[in-house]
Amino acid sequence: MSDLYQEILLSELKHPQNHGELPHFTHSSSGANASCGDQLSVQLLITDAGVIENIAWRGAGCAISQATMSLLSEHIKGATTSQVQALTDETLSELTGITQIAITRKKCLMLGLVTLREALKI
Repeated sequence: MSDLYQEILLSELKHPQNHGELPHFTHSSSGANASCGDQLSVQLLITDAGVIENIAWRGAGCAISQATMSLLSEHIKGATTSQVQALTDETLSELTGITQIAITRKKCLMLGLVTLREALKI
């Protein structure tokens, strides 16, 4: 991971995007990574056309899970639910700059996306 991406991740940790709660939401879910202790909850406001109008999240855990959720939350605003379902671990690698990661840490990277997908099932 380059110094630039390390700076981006540290900035996301200090000033997470979309962190908090929505007064009104249509979808929500919580997720956890038992091996690391990461926890996330997400709230989404989705239009009748399936567009993510707003998102908020709360969480605790390692730098990877929290920074990734912050970046991901901003990335999906305005996206359709099908676009979110199509996101992959490669998308997360592009957002975060994390191209090589231990298998045990990959769960940290994926937690936000997994939690979002669960919210969309409701």
